[in-house]
Amino acid sequence: TYSKDGGLTWKTSKPAYSGSNECAVVQLSDGSVMLNMRYRPPESGKTWRAVAVTHDLGETWVEHPTSRTVLQEPVCMGSLHKHVYTSGGEKKSILLFSNPNVGKDPRRKTTIKVCFDDGMTWPEKYWLLLDEGYNKGYSCLTSIDEKTIGIIFEGSQAHMTFESIPINELINK
Repeated sequence: TYSKDGGLTWKTSKPAYSGSNECAVVQLSDGSVMLNMRYRPPESGKTWRAVAVTHDLGETWVEHPTSRTVLQEPVCMGSLHKHVYTSGGEKKSILLFSNPNVGKDPRRKTTIKVCFDDGMTWPEKYWLLLDEGYNKGYSCLTSIDEKTIGIIFEGSQAHMTFESIPINELINK
C-alpha cells in the first residue's frame, strides 16, 4: 500500500509473490522498490526469504536474483531497513536485515546482516550476532541518527530487547 500525495489517498499494489506474508520494503538506489518477504515453500527443508523488485510501484514485480537463495529463515518475520550516512563527505547507503539466522525452527541466532550493493550480497564478514538463544524471532531495525542504528527484538533473555549500535561497528570490519 502506498500514497503519492502525502497520505490523502492510498493504493494497494498487485501481489508480488504467492505464499508470502510479513513483508519488509525499501527503496533501492535506482528508485525501484524491493519487497523482502517471509515465505513458506511448498517443499520441506531449508527456507529462504522471497525477494521481488518493482519499478512501477507494484503494477509488475520481478523476482530478485537472490530470492529464495541468499537470506535463510525459519519462516519468520524479518526486518529490512535502508540506512543513509556520510563517509568522507559523501552520502552513502546500506541495507540492513535482521532475523533468526537459521534455516528451520526453532528460531535462534538473531542476526543483523549488512549489504552494500542493493541486496545482491550479504557478506558474512558484516553479520552481527545479537542473541544465539531460542526466541520468538521478531525484530525491527531503524536509524537513530546518521551514525547509529537501533534494533528492538524478541530475545532469549528478555521478551523485548533494544540495542543501539554505532554504524561503524557494522561497516568497518
